[in-house]
Amino acid sequence: MSKLTTILLTALLTARHSSCTTSLFSISTYKNIITDKRIEGVWKTNDMEFTIEKIPDTILQRIIAPRTNPLRRIRDSILYYQSYMANYEKSGISYQFNLELTRINHNLFIDIGPAGFESHLDETLWQERYGGKLEYLPTFTMAKVEMPSDSVLVLNFFNAAFIKDRFEEGKIRMKYEENKMFDLFLITASSEELQHFIYKYGDDHRFYDTKTRVLLKRIR
Repeated sequence: MSKLTTILLTALLTARHSSCTTSLFSISTYKNIITDKRIEGVWKTNDMEFTIEKIPDTILQRIIAPRTNPLRRIRDSILYYQSYMANYEKSGISYQFNLELTRINHNLFIDIGPAGFESHLDETLWQERYGGKLEYLPTFTMAKVEMPSDSVLVLNFFNAAFIKDRFEEGKIRMKYEENKMFDLFLITASSEELQHFIYKYGDDHRFYDTKTRVLLKRIR
């Protein structure tokens, strides 16, 4: 299983992969989300190929229509109309992920989360291949995005070990949950707190894990 596959499955299932950082909330909100057409297209890394596109209107309507609160409807419309969807298929299973972009200082960041609006996962097949029931806590995996050229996209995922050390040293004061027995670490701070956190550490090279750095090449 490739590094990116592992990270994406982490975003889909739960915050149980200790090599990357997951959060209960995204960095992006309806106030700061942006779009960048450069990430749209078909990308490949190792044995993994997937498509990134704006969320289709038919799916957007399905998301927004049930919203009865007018303010919630407006905020979600702004957020989802500027979000992207990544599609990835492997061994007969189709995975869909919601992608949100925002810029903090001069850096571009991405939230990768499970697309709750549709799933093609067969629970029996999932149990056979991965074990357990198809039950998950939707969380976000975060990374800094670099595009040195139009055909290359680099994802620099956050360094969980570095971040956990800052928490233990008392240098980061944000809410989080940890279960040391199962090596689970989940940031539960608000989106606004996450933004301040990244503003402070976003330019520190130690903030990113070189072991989970992923380079994607454009196919089309």
